[in-house]
Amino acid sequence: MLLVQLNAGMEYLEAGLRQNLSGLLGDLPAVGMMTLDMAEHTAWHWDNVQLAVQAVPMVATGLLLVTASVLLNERAKTAR
Repeated sequence: MLLVQLNAGMEYLEAGLRQNLSGLLGDLPAVGMMTLDMAEHTAWHWDNVQLAVQAVPMVATGLLLVTASVLLNERAKTAR
């Protein structure tokens, strides 16, 4: 019940900020609200974020190897 009330309070706050600050600061409040929503989502799904962060080195290594092979292939073509 507490989580439902917290979520309703956050939605009320977001709606009020969007309505009152939309003309004052341009797109800055919208960007702030998107950042807040992303942070809230990240906090609720922290296990998934940890898995994604653990996968980053594997993906980066794969991209590095592909880039190195393409560069070496181009270098070999120009050396002929």
